[in-house]
This record gives sequence, C-alpha cells and structure tokens, in this order.
Amino acid sequence: MVFSANSAGWAQSGHFFYNGVSCWKHFAQQRRNAGQAPKTKEGACVAAGQLHGAIQGTVWSPAHNQWEIQSGIDNTIFLQSTWSQFVYWTTPFVVSFAGETHHVASDVPGYSTSKTDFSLMTVQNWDDDTFYGTCGFVTLYPHTDPRYATDAPACNHVRVWTSG
Repeated sequence: MVFSANSAGWAQSGHFFYNGVSCWKHFAQQRRNAGQAPKTKEGACVAAGQLHGAIQGTVWSPAHNQWEIQSGIDNTIFLQSTWSQFVYWTTPFVVSFAGETHHVASDVPGYSTSKTDFSLMTVQNWDDDTFYGTCGFVTLYPHTDPRYATDAPACNHVRVWTSG
C-alpha cells in the first residue's frame, strides 16, 4: 500500500478474503481522499504458496494530462486512477506492507502453516525514480489482537498471519 501522509487517500493491492467467497482473491483498491468511497476491483483466486507481486506505480496519462496511480498484481493492472495523487494527497507518501482486516473477528491473510510473505520489498524514490530496498526502514507495529502475528526474517522480508 502507498498512502497520503494524512492517511486520507491510498492505493493498495494484494489478496483478501471476505464472507461469501470461497477463496482468497487478488484485489486492488484506491481512494482519492477522505470524502470518496474506495474503488475496489477483485481478481482471481489465490492458492497457498503462490508467489505474486503487488504493484502501485505512477504513470503519465496523456488522456488526462496528469500523473495517475496504477494498482495491480504481477503484470495485470486492476485499477488506474483518473485523478493525480500529486494533487489530492499530502506528501511525503508512506508505504506499508501489511496484513489487515475490516472486521475484528476476521482473519488477516496467511496462517501459521502458510504465512503471507512480503519479500524483496522495494520502494521507488520520488526524486530520482530509482527503486530502493527497504533494509533499515522496516518497522513492525504491535498488534491489539493476539490472533494476528508478524515477524521479519530479514531486513526486506516481512510475514503476517492469523495465529489462532
């Protein structure tokens, strides 16, 4: 996920599960600002152990004459904004690799036997468009629910899961 410094807008992709579906699904979601409902697009089911890359990237839109943000999985773009994050979001932008849930009783992606694994994490620099690793910049935040767990086996490698 990449989001505005004031957390009002964001773009994210990954996989999720919700009541009424029979599998974890790829998804992308974007929200321009606090006054706008997020736009979400679902993708295919994801099996345990599959490797995929979640991507948030800035692209130039000649049609709108502005920079816009794309959200996708691997080489598939699920969403492209029709607004510019450079107009609607406050800087500096923040990057997060996380397991999250909407309902307290829900599971975050991953279980102790098949943890959700964020590895080879990189972030694109605002000033020079170069991609940099996250070593030295990973922070594990405490959980309020003991069912959720996280660890960092390496400086650019974080895992999340539901533990019970």
